[in-house]
Amino acid sequence: WSVVSGGDELELKKIFKKNGLYKYFGNNIFGSPRSKIEIIKEEKLKNLFSPPNLFIGDSKYDMETANYFGMDFIFLSKWSEWDLSLVPNNVIVFPSLSDLADY
Repeated sequence: WSVVSGGDELELKKIFKKNGLYKYFGNNIFGSPRSKIEIIKEEKLKNLFSPPNLFIGDSKYDMETANYFGMDFIFLSKWSEWDLSLVPNNVIVFPSLSDLADY
């Protein structure tokens, strides 16, 4: 499991520690200042993102990043600013992680 976010990496790690989630991801929490594509490219060199991969995201950029690396993608729509009508038909959509987990 990994987190690749547009948020500040140091802040993400603090939040994950504070909420008791760090133990599930450890050093696999990544964020800015690197872009998601830069992060995945660099970490692939360390064999972190060996296929198969599932990218779960809430933005068009997340989908584009998944496509760039040939990863399967699930779109979470509930808090996204991306217009749902613009999401390609071949993309699996769930409102939230809990809805995905219920599936």
